[in-house]
Formats: sequence, C-alpha cells, structure tokens
Amino acid sequence: MKYTTFRGLLIGGGVLLVFGAFGSCLLCAGSQALTPKPPPPVATLVAPSAAPLPTPAAAPTATAVTFTDSMPVTDVHRAVLAASKQNISGDKGKDALPGRPYKVNLYKDPGQTRVNRLKLDLDRDDKWDEKWTLEDGGKVKRQIAPADDESYTLEYRLEGEYWRKKL
Repeated sequence: MKYTTFRGLLIGGGVLLVFGAFGSCLLCAGSQALTPKPPPPVATLVAPSAAPLPTPAAAPTATAVTFTDSMPVTDVHRAVLAASKQNISGDKGKDALPGRPYKVNLYKDPGQTRVNRLKLDLDRDDKWDEKWTLEDGGKVKRQIAPADDESYTLEYRLEGEYWRKKL
C-alpha cells in the first residue's frame, strides 16, 4: 500500500470518527424527554349574583364569499381585466400578475389576435377558482367554482361596474 493511500484512509477514518461522535452527542441530547411544567393553580372566584352578561354575536368571517344576483367589480377584477388587454407572444401566458396573492393565466386560442380566455386561482392552490371568456365587443363571461374544485356552477356577465348573474 502506498503512503498516500494509507494517509487518505487514515484521514477519512478520523473524519468519520469525529462526525460520528458529534452526531451521537446530538442524538443523545435531543432524545431526552422534556417534562412540561405543571399549570399554575387556578383560583376560583365567586361573583355576586348579578344579571348575566349577553354573549357577543359571532362576527362574520372575511373569507366567506356570498354569491348574489349582482356583485360589484373589485380591484382584483380590474387588475385581471387590465392584464387581459396585454398581448402574449404564444398561446398561453403563465402568471400574468406575478407577486400577487392570486394567479392569472392568459390564453389566446388559435385564430385569435388577442387574449380571449383566462383562468384565475384566487388562493394559489393550483385549482382554478374562476375562468373568464373575453368575447368580441367587450363582453366578458365569468364562470365560478364556489367549492374550489374546478367545477364551474355559477356564471356571471360583466355589465358596467357590476357582475350580473346569468339566469
């Protein structure tokens, strides 16, 4: 065996020994069960008899969306409509509004000169929440999947600054 080979084996063995010792120390230190401190004793207070206070009503959650026959156009919708006016080079433009909490993909079908469809993922969970069709003459059809399952059961049309439900 050459000296350089012997030296390499010796250094490699030493490194393994050092890392093994270090790893076993970490393993032993992390395996000790931490005992939680007992909770402090709770003092029982006796209140004088008085009229009970009414319980406050639960506040509605901000994430709950109700779909009505008419909904106003939001800032998100305005940004998406503005993005739909941009030209894309191919047949698909991914994440047309990067850095936003929602994702917009633009589509230009064959034979079209501009974007004519788009999909909107409001929570970036890779399931499309809405799909829009941009027709000639400025008409916009908006289909919504309320259960976030890509099953579009609601349909709205853009009329001015409001979305009107298609009956």
